[in-house]
Amino acid sequence: MMKSAVSFSKTWMRENFRRYWIVPVLGFMGYFLSSILPVLLCYQRFDIVSSYASISISNQNPAIIGIDCILAVLMAVCVFSYLHNSASVTMIHSFPSGRGQLFDASALSGFFMMLIPVAANGILMMSLSGARTDVSDTVLASELFSPLRCLEWIAETMIIIFFVYALSVLAGVLAGNRTIHTLLALFLNGLPFVLVIIIRMAESMFLYGYSDEILANWTLRLSPVSYMALKGTGSVPSGLQYELLYLLAAAVILIIARLVYRKVKLEREERACVFPLIADIICILLTFICAVPSACLMMVVLTSGAHINNSFRIRYLILFVIFSAVYYLISRAIADGITHVFNRSTLKKFGIYAVIAAVFLCFTVFDLSGYSTRTPETSDVAAVEITADLVSDVTGYAPLRLTGRAAVNKTIALQKELIDSREVNDADADWSTDITITYRLKNGTAMRRTYSCMYSKDHPESFRALQTLFAAPEVIEKFTGRISKFQSRASNISLSLDETALQIHRSDWSRLFSAYRKDLRSISGSTLKTLMKNSNLYFLNVEQGNNESTIYLPVQKSDRNTMKFLQSRGYLKELKTLNSKSDK
Repeated sequence: MMKSAVSFSKTWMRENFRRYWIVPVLGFMGYFLSSILPVLLCYQRFDIVSSYASISISNQNPAIIGIDCILAVLMAVCVFSYLHNSASVTMIHSFPSGRGQLFDASALSGFFMMLIPVAANGILMMSLSGARTDVSDTVLASELFSPLRCLEWIAETMIIIFFVYALSVLAGVLAGNRTIHTLLALFLNGLPFVLVIIIRMAESMFLYGYSDEILANWTLRLSPVSYMALKGTGSVPSGLQYELLYLLAAAVILIIARLVYRKVKLEREERACVFPLIADIICILLTFICAVPSACLMMVVLTSGAHINNSFRIRYLILFVIFSAVYYLISRAIADGITHVFNRSTLKKFGIYAVIAAVFLCFTVFDLSGYSTRTPETSDVAAVEITADLVSDVTGYAPLRLTGRAAVNKTIALQKELIDSREVNDADADWSTDITITYRLKNGTAMRRTYSCMYSKDHPESFRALQTLFAAPEVIEKFTGRISKFQSRASNISLSLDETALQIHRSDWSRLFSAYRKDLRSISGSTLKTLMKNSNLYFLNVEQGNNESTIYLPVQKSDRNTMKFLQSRGYLKELKTLNSKSDK
C-alpha cells in the first residue's frame, strides 16, 4: 500500500508537470525580459542600465515583484484546480493515496515548477558579469552579478514566491471554484495592508491631530513582498531573522492548509467557499473593507471642506450603515451562491458584523478614547520634538528637540490652543503652517500629533502660542546652535534673490552669521508671519561639506542686523543689479 501511494505521488507530480509546464516557461520569459534582456541590449554600455540592474538584483524592481506574485498565485490555482470540479475531485480522491499525500504531491509539484524559472534566471544572471562600461564611477557588472549576489537573488525571490504561494494554496483549499480561488488568494495576500490602510484612513479623517503614516514600518514587514522591495532603502530594517521568519510563516500556513484539506467535504466543492464559518468571516472582512472607504469618499464628495462635527459624524454613520448593508448582501449572495439572502440567518450574521463595526466606530468616528483632545502632563514628558514647515530651513529639516520644563509647558499650551481652534476653517485663515509635536514620555512611549497652525485676525490664539514657544530661551538657543553648526560645516555661501545668486566672501562669513544669530534671538510675530506666507526676500545658501545637502536660510526685512550687514558690504546692491540684468 505504501509503495502504491508513493508511486501515485510521483505519477501525480509528473502529471502536473506535463499539464502545466507552460506556467514555468512563461515565468522564465517574464524574468528574462525584465532582468536579463535590458543588460544584454546594453552589454557594451553597462552604465546605461546599471541603476536598473541594481534594483533588479536587489529585488526592488516592481516588474519582477509582480512576476513573483503572479507566478505564485497562478501555480497554486493550477495544481489545485482539480479540487474545483466535482467530477475530477471525486475521481482523484478515489485513487490509492491519502489526502495528505495528494496535498503534498500537488504542493511540491507547484513549488518545483516555480523554482525552475527562478533558478534558471539566476544562473543566467551570472553570465552578465562580463558586461563592460567606459564610465569610471559606474558599479561594475562583475560585482553586481557575482555568484553570491545571484544566489542571494534566487533565495530572496523564492522566499517571496513561497510566502505568496502558501497563502494561495490555503485560499485554494478554502475556495470552491477557480475564480474564487484566484480572488481569495489576492485577498489573503493583500489583507494586512488593506486593513491597515482603511483603518488609518478613517482615523486620519476623524481623529484630530492624527499623524501616523498610512503604512508604518511595521506594516511593511508583514509580507516579504513589501519587505524585500524596501529592504535596501532603509524603510525597513534588514536581517536574516526576517527571511527565516517568512519561511517559517509560509511553512506554518502550508501545514494549516494541509490540515484543513483533510477536513474538506468534497460535496461542497464548486461553492464559493467550502467552509461556512470561513465564508462568514470573509463576508465580514469584505464588507468592512468596502464600506469604510466608500463612506469616507462619499463624505469628501458631499461635504468638501466641512468641519468634523457631530452632524458630520451622524451623516457618515448613516452612509456607513447603508454601504455596509449593501456590501454584506452582495458578498453573502456570492458566498452562498443564491440571490435569496433576505432571511433570519443573514440578519443574525449581519448582527455580528454590526457589533464589530460599532466598536470600530466608537474609537474612530466618535473618538471615545479622547485621542483628539488628549495632552500629556508636563511631569510625564522627558522631551518634546517639534517639526514645523516655517522653521525647517533654520533647523536643517531636523526635529527641534526640547527638554526644559518651560519649553515643554509652552508646547503643551500650544497644543491646547490648536485643539481649541480646530473649528477654524482653512478658508478663514490668512496663513497656515503644518506642525508636528512628538512627546517622548518618561515611560518610554511616544505621543505624536500633527496640526495645521493658522493665523487669523479673528482667531489669533494658536499663532500667539506658537510665537510664545519660538521666543522661549531654549528654542532660541537651539536655533542659534544649529546656525553655528551650519557655519562650521560650510564650504560655500551665497546670497540669492529669485534665480540670481551672489557669492559671499569667506572673510565675511563670521560677521554674517553673528548678525543672523542676533536676529534669531529677537524673533518676532512679523517674522513668523513672513515665514508662514513663505514670502522671504532673500536666502543664504549654505553649502555643507562632505557632500551634505545645502541649507537655505531665509532672510527678511525684519532681520535688521543681517540686512544691515549685507547692505554695508554692498551685497544687496550688487545682487539687485545682477537680478535686474537677468530679468532683461
